[in-house]
Amino acid sequence: MPRRHAATFGQTLLRQAVPIGGQMHYLTATEMLELLRTRQVSAVELLEAHLRRIEEVNPAVNAIVTLTAERARREAEEADRDLARGHWRGPLHGLPVAHKDLADTAGIRTTYGSRSQLLPLPLHLLLLH
Repeated sequence: MPRRHAATFGQTLLRQAVPIGGQMHYLTATEMLELLRTRQVSAVELLEAHLRRIEEVNPAVNAIVTLTAERARREAEEADRDLARGHWRGPLHGLPVAHKDLADTAGIRTTYGSRSQLLPLPLHLLLLH
């Protein structure tokens, strides 16, 4: 979907408050946050919509090297619990986020875009890393 249509799509969802299904990946972060804030959608629902899209597209584009879906689900559930208690963590609270594979992230394999990094690291390198 071209970008110019995504904003219109999101505004329509916000106005109509209809079930969103698999199209949430076209929303802007601002639109997703509004849906979260008004409880029209949960962080888990947003995540699942994005995971479905990753499953559809990633085999062709290989954009997600290391998918941590279960970890993301736990974090989305925690975000929903916080929202239910009225606790807002900040401007990205509840949004699905994919980090570039060039940024070291604790507990997640980082390949730096190199196939040689796909193999498990030897223990002595894990200790230094």
